[in-house]
Amino acid sequence: MNRAYLLNASTIKFGGGLQAVISFIRYLVTSGQADEWSCIVSKQIKEQMDVGSFLTDQLCVYVMDSSPARSREARRTLLELEADLSPSAVFTFFGPAYVKFSAPHLCGVADGWVTHSSFASFHLMRGPLRRLTMALMCIYKGYWYRFADRWYVEEESARSGLHRRLRIPRKNIDVVPNNCALHYVNARHGPFYLEDNIEVRVLSFASYYRHKHLEIIPDVAAAVREIAPTLHFEFIITIEKESEAAIRLQAKAESLGVSEYVRNIGPVKIMDGPALYRSCDVLFHPSLLETFSATYPEAMVMGLPIVASDLPFARAICGDAAVYFSPLDARDAAEKVSEVAKNVELRTRLTRRGDRRQQSLPSAEQRYGRLVDIMHQLTD
Repeated sequence: MNRAYLLNASTIKFGGGLQAVISFIRYLVTSGQADEWSCIVSKQIKEQMDVGSFLTDQLCVYVMDSSPARSREARRTLLELEADLSPSAVFTFFGPAYVKFSAPHLCGVADGWVTHSSFASFHLMRGPLRRLTMALMCIYKGYWYRFADRWYVEEESARSGLHRRLRIPRKNIDVVPNNCALHYVNARHGPFYLEDNIEVRVLSFASYYRHKHLEIIPDVAAAVREIAPTLHFEFIITIEKESEAAIRLQAKAESLGVSEYVRNIGPVKIMDGPALYRSCDVLFHPSLLETFSATYPEAMVMGLPIVASDLPFARAICGDAAVYFSPLDARDAAEKVSEVAKNVELRTRLTRRGDRRQQSLPSAEQRYGRLVDIMHQLTD
């Protein structure tokens, strides 16, 4: 049976989703399946594809100038492309797609606000109006998520939330666990052993989203300075330097007198990620809401101990390979960061556990092979 598939990644612009799409496209090319697929991507994905030009050479790629999430014209273009290409099935890597495709449709769901947001995450919304706005956005996205035939998520709590909140039958929702991208595995790095008096670089590797809770970092830095005054440390963040969030974080750091301890290096290209991890010593991930964050296994494979929010999604991914802090407590976070930075035995134990845990997760090939299998099932 001749199959022609359409990969829809038109709404993905940055963050872990962008990296995951590029990895999936690379898998299609290296596994010899590229000739069965056409891709609709955002400009940001196309820019990353051009870095490895072989991806573009072997795939039929269409670039969307604007996102269907915000543009009715983009939605019409998306449906017109589907009509022209007549695919056997459509795979929206991470939805919603904001259209109703004619072909059988697999939709990825990686929006924790829709599936399993909690009090802690809504706590970040300043004021009742913003909380109401977010709640309405979740309802709106939930409406569009339902326009699919099958769905996949990366963690069981997301599956339960999708079933409970959107009334989607569990049998139509596949759990396909994630892992870090292959170029991290190829760059695998052993555990670090910090020496006394060496500056500890604490990495928070994330694009800016409200739920990532990066605003807590200046507070944590101030508390670390108080708890461990002899510790030489620096928090490294990776958000757009001219963004409102970056300006707000910098202002907060200055008001707390810790601007020298918080450094924003700006966004890091996908292929430069392993080098960034090598230059740092501890991963600090204060996120309050995830369906899956590749940051955890990336840190594990690169040999960094992890300090994470004590929430179910983090424990589901990290298990005993992380130290956890109370999600909204900056002082508790600072105590855990200081403990990991100063305790060689704890760091060694965490990195060894992390290495084992990362290797227990499905490889990129296994994960992407499973997604392709689901697409085949849609057309059988």
